[in-house]
Amino acid sequence: EYVYGDPRLSPERAVSVDFGFDQYLLHERLKVSSTYFYSRLQQVIGFLDFPPGYVDPYGRTSGYYNTGGGIARGVEVSGDFRPARRTTVFASYTYTNAKDRSSQYYTGTNVAPLQSPRILPNMVTLVAMQQIGTHIDLGLDFEGGSNYLYPLYGYAYQFAGPRQLGLSAGYSVKLSERLAARFYVRVSNALGQNLYEDGFQTPPRWAVGGIHLSF
Repeated sequence: EYVYGDPRLSPERAVSVDFGFDQYLLHERLKVSSTYFYSRLQQVIGFLDFPPGYVDPYGRTSGYYNTGGGIARGVEVSGDFRPARRTTVFASYTYTNAKDRSSQYYTGTNVAPLQSPRILPNMVTLVAMQQIGTHIDLGLDFEGGSNYLYPLYGYAYQFAGPRQLGLSAGYSVKLSERLAARFYVRVSNALGQNLYEDGFQTPPRWAVGGIHLSF
């Protein structure tokens, strides 16, 4: 049995604040929103793979430990647009400046030594929905982000951000007075991006389909 914990660990402490606004335009067809957020992690519990050959007083070569945390602040801007009764378009952009007070990469990195792992500095999303008649619905969603850092065994690796496009279509039909069905199909990663999450490769293009019953 291997022990990852440390009896000397202290609880996590954090301070955060956020504020924003919503504004309707074009006779309430467009809703614009903006939010500013700030978080200061005064003390957190992290997990670290210790440098090769190092063993702590509890015989661990890796485990949980207290660290000074960091600061994350940024802004999110979004718009929800309904140009027609059957059309909806939502878009957002998020900027996040997240820095650790001490690097989580014991090997160091000349890219951004204090950049928090797994945090994408820039992120955009787009979702569009279209209803055609009373039976057909179409959907499109896109997620894109900048490169980010991720630690593997203490080493800092830089991974490409997502460029994920999803496409969906559905056909709804009423089977009886109380029973309705929706036949649907969805294609994920339609652009075929070779994407990694937490160091693991994600699937290429893939699709799912099915039937949704409501009664």
